[in-house]
Amino acid sequence: MKKISFFLLIFFLAGLLFLGGCDDEKTPQIELPEGMRLADSSLDLDKLELGTEVEFIITPGPGKMVDQLLVNGVDKTATIIDNKVKIKIVEGLTISLTFRNKSSGSESYTVTLGSGLSSTDQLTGLSENSKVNITINVPEGQEVDQFRIDGFLIDLKGALTYQLLVTKNHNVTVTFKDVAGNPKYTVTLGAGLSSTD
Repeated sequence: MKKISFFLLIFFLAGLLFLGGCDDEKTPQIELPEGMRLADSSLDLDKLELGTEVEFIITPGPGKMVDQLLVNGVDKTATIIDNKVKIKIVEGLTISLTFRNKSSGSESYTVTLGSGLSSTDQLTGLSENSKVNITINVPEGQEVDQFRIDGFLIDLKGALTYQLLVTKNHNVTVTFKDVAGNPKYTVTLGAGLSSTD
């Protein structure tokens, strides 16, 4: 009986160690750069679960603005909206944030819109922190596939408009795809056949 109790105790302790190890996998070590914090103060940076999307607030110092935000080496600067950014928590998450001096206002910027995009706002000679309202003109029978700013994918969450905060020269593009369940087909007619459609 003592042997069985001893083995059950060992099995129980091994299970606890295994579960403790699993918790470590769900809470990656994240070191935030200066000027960045969790938007939700009730969250614990050391207890964020892998796969969750968490919002952060960026607070530049006086006279400073965000120059570049890198997440695992990928430039995510264009995803910052009103000094807030959402980041998916993954293993080995590395966040780098740099600031630069605010411009004197003498610089001017241009927003270039690709096919399928329009705006009634001025697109050239823009000052820093100008806002440009962009409309996505979806062709009939299609839907937005990808909306990108400076090459970075932006989740529109179903919206067909986007307000861009100008921080530099920007290139905005969109691609479309056929609406699911409404496929288009091409009919090739054989020799001697014709159609009026």
